[in-house]
Amino acid sequence: MNTQLQHGVGQLDGQPIRLPTVYLAGKIRKNCWRHPLVAGLREHHWNFGPLKQDEFVYVGPFFVGCDHGCYHQVSSHGNGSGCTHNQESSQQRVAELCRTAIRKADLLFCYLDSADCYGTIAEIERAHVHGVPAVIAFAPNIATAKLNDFWFVCTVAKQVHYGVNENQLSALLKASIKEVA
Repeated sequence: MNTQLQHGVGQLDGQPIRLPTVYLAGKIRKNCWRHPLVAGLREHHWNFGPLKQDEFVYVGPFFVGCDHGCYHQVSSHGNGSGCTHNQESSQQRVAELCRTAIRKADLLFCYLDSADCYGTIAEIERAHVHGVPAVIAFAPNIATAKLNDFWFVCTVAKQVHYGVNENQLSALLKASIKEVA
């Protein structure tokens, strides 16, 4: 079986295949968990369009990753003011870009490592409304009492995983992509 990527369209034994589109929901913070999963994310912005990977096309969210933490202030969704120019300067614009990306996604993969992820909850529900399957992975640090607070969004998820460490995310994402491909 010969698989290769060319301009966002994969090839399987010489036949073109469309790669699934993936949106990664969860808290955005300095040295984000997304960076090991999405090659080139640190330098990519919304205005560059989707970011092609070997097994999927990443559609969002995109955020400034200067590694100084300038853009990762409380409730900024990676849209604070910092040392580089951010073209997505308003919260309204960032929310609009995220909603559009979720609507275009084949999969919403969510990593919850914090209980105060209010935007992420909205992203999961948005995916459900548009028929986009959601996979939710909870980090080990989310206490059982807090897990119970997420029962509502878990009812709309295709799969829910508990006690997932960051080093397990790549394998879990790959398995989730295979299910929607």
